[in-house]
Amino acid sequence: MAGTVQGDKWVLYYWPGFKGRAEFVRLVFEEAGIPYLESNQGVADSIIKGEIGGYPVMMPPVVAKGDFRLGQTQMICQYLAGKYGLAPKGEEDKIHAEQVCASMYDYLTEGYGAFHGAKPGVKYADQKEEAQRYIDRVVQQRLPRYLKHFETVLAANTAGTGFLFGDSISHADLALFHIMNATEFQFPEVYKSADYIPLLKAHRDRIASRPNIVAYTQSERCKPFSGDSFM
Repeated sequence: MAGTVQGDKWVLYYWPGFKGRAEFVRLVFEEAGIPYLESNQGVADSIIKGEIGGYPVMMPPVVAKGDFRLGQTQMICQYLAGKYGLAPKGEEDKIHAEQVCASMYDYLTEGYGAFHGAKPGVKYADQKEEAQRYIDRVVQQRLPRYLKHFETVLAANTAGTGFLFGDSISHADLALFHIMNATEFQFPEVYKSADYIPLLKAHRDRIASRPNIVAYTQSERCKPFSGDSFM
């Protein structure tokens, strides 16, 4: 979908053509069944220049509805989850969900950073050889540490056979679904051989089979990965 702020409909602003951090937000909208438009053209410039109006935001993704604007991926997902029934039920579970989501965003950030480790801010295509040692470190050291932690977190609720919190899906489950997809896409052989995360892999399959997620992943709204950088 593409568009600009239109009254009572949500608009998601992000760069065109790839999943990126906006995928966390898309998944919340899609699972909750909330109609939204996605605006891609000239988005970064218009946000940086303050042309979208409303409360100041720094970078995409940004969501907007009427005069309301909100940036920062984790804050967007937390807000939408609370508004549309995708937040855990208890207060402790709610804050633990944000703890886990923060770790997922850290994981994605480390993965992204590895592809730009030699020259931050420079495209991966322009530093492939120099960046390889950073990528190797993430694959060998950081990726297993994070995935083992997420496996432990999942196992803490109903022995890992359901959701991260309670007996219903939350935005944290959707975030976990996305980072597992990103991991498999970026490092397919590593993902395939990771026999220490059976619960995570089963959880990913369960989320993938949910009706709204199936409909989304088969639609044109579902963007491809960029090809590098976990994005």
